[in-house]
Amino acid sequence: MKYIDINGKLIRKDPIYYIQDLFNFPEYDGDIDRLYEFLIKIEEETTIHIINTGCMTPLLFEVLKKVSDKSKYISVEVD
Repeated sequence: MKYIDINGKLIRKDPIYYIQDLFNFPEYDGDIDRLYEFLIKIEEETTIHIINTGCMTPLLFEVLKKVSDKSKYISVEVD
């Protein structure tokens, strides 16, 4: 099982490189649809833990929740 911690305060500073590093996403360009397509293809049990959601863009938060609803491998926890 893989655990990924997302801090809304850190993602706000440089979202493209932060997401690229978190998910080992090759050449992420900030396209939210590409992020969804990348995450939905993950076939390893993964828990994404998010803190400081108020600092994140609502669109990113919605995409992460959508992926967790559609994928049997990804779950999202929010503090």
